[in-house]
Amino acid sequence: CVLPCDSCPWSIRFRGQRRLLSLTCAQLEEEHSQQRRDFFNCCLSPRQTLFRERKAMYRKSLIAEAAVLILLCTICSCSTGVRGRLHGTAPVYNVLSYGAVGDGVTMDTKSIQRTMDAASAGGGGIVLLPSGHTFLSGLVCVSSNTAVEVQPNASLVGSHRRIDYPYPRDQWYLLLFQDAENVSLRGGGEINGQAEAYVYDKNPVKYRLRSWNRTDQCTNTECRPRLVGFIRTRNVQIHDVKLIQPAYWCMHLVDSVNVTVRNVTIFGDPMIPNNDGMDIDGGKDIAISNCTIFTGDDAICPKTHSMSLENLSVRGCFLHTKSSAVKLGSGSQKDFRNLTFSDLVIHSSHRGVGIQLRDQGGNAEDILFRNINMTTQLYDITWWGMGEPIYLTSIPRESNATVGSIRNVRFENIRARSEGGIFVAGYAGSEVSDITFENVTVEMDKWSRYPLGYFHDYRPSFIGLQPHNISLLYLEHAKGVALRNVELSFGSNPQWWWDTFVDTLPRTVSGLVFEGVRMNDAS
Repeated sequence: CVLPCDSCPWSIRFRGQRRLLSLTCAQLEEEHSQQRRDFFNCCLSPRQTLFRERKAMYRKSLIAEAAVLILLCTICSCSTGVRGRLHGTAPVYNVLSYGAVGDGVTMDTKSIQRTMDAASAGGGGIVLLPSGHTFLSGLVCVSSNTAVEVQPNASLVGSHRRIDYPYPRDQWYLLLFQDAENVSLRGGGEINGQAEAYVYDKNPVKYRLRSWNRTDQCTNTECRPRLVGFIRTRNVQIHDVKLIQPAYWCMHLVDSVNVTVRNVTIFGDPMIPNNDGMDIDGGKDIAISNCTIFTGDDAICPKTHSMSLENLSVRGCFLHTKSSAVKLGSGSQKDFRNLTFSDLVIHSSHRGVGIQLRDQGGNAEDILFRNINMTTQLYDITWWGMGEPIYLTSIPRESNATVGSIRNVRFENIRARSEGGIFVAGYAGSEVSDITFENVTVEMDKWSRYPLGYFHDYRPSFIGLQPHNISLLYLEHAKGVALRNVELSFGSNPQWWWDTFVDTLPRTVSGLVFEGVRMNDAS
């Protein structure tokens, strides 16, 4: 584990971040890799280095044992099955052999789908989009036992014509894996949603995009295709691929089980709303690691509608967004259980990590946030958030509704520089409970050009935005909140809306424990 390290210069942890948005995806990926190397080299203690060396030795021994087992399997003519064949020995189906042109102008939807169908009919295999080609396409569906491999210097580009995405609306994806198992998306290439093609007004605050809302399938302003979807899938591998410029949500996992996501780069225009990085809607046993996500909307957004979300792990990722870097909710009709977010770097996001319950039926419990370094700041008020590093709320959408509860949430080894404070707000009958902050450092300061930092933000709910002075820690309808070895500081650029270190809504908070809490005011 990488712990926050005072001796690691801020310039190393966030080297060159001001220019990242102007870089290409390949440069972003290299920049992120170098940042992680610098950060790990600086902050790993000798004891952790020894642990890593021992871990490497252990891996070598496992590799040797695996080699022996593979040799024995070969001698005994063991069968690997279709799932094993996807790791290099499966038949390859090149989309060029099925009529795809790959010139970026010709619509290749039918040819790519024909390739997918051939692989399915053959019992599975690798569908190859080869280097040096740009494939323009509408909706493509992928079946079980299929690996989609977009090679380096190859692109799958989404059409922006409504006619290329058949009804129903819940299948509006460029690449859709539905009711499939043993599937993967990989290859080092890119998948591009052409979000810029939907922009009709480059408003300096937030771009306005065209919406396919003149149909009976969709009536709001967000009717655009998502980029890639995994709907009710099992045994999924997503790795070494670039997902860029989604017109709506980028990667959508729905009710899927046994999913691994690693080394994925996501870039969405920071001026475009609703271009979430990863939306994980229900599911079980999902591991996300070593990903880089730049978006305008939420970077990683677990939610629940038809299935609870259990055993989700997110680690080693770099996140930047004008919304929440990590947000549970607001869709919360089923439970969130046993979720871990660790070893994250969050840069200049509107909100750091949070839980946002808004629906009846879904509770959030046994959640761990650990080893996270972050900066959070204000953006225009039309983007949800007030620069909060940590945000926990359970507020119903409507005043006559009920909402689930948040309980047993831990924050360990968190270091934050922010333009807002920690915000914890439950609701009468749905109190936030058993929350622990341990080894947490928060400094609140002001450096961005955006005003209007003097609100409590309950959106989306019937309470909405409420003018209020800002404290480093605010609590309402909460019980059993413990602060251990916590440091809360006001920075050197005071604002008129700054209030006390700790503030509570009277007679709604109980069981507040302070152990080793330090408070500083540099202003």
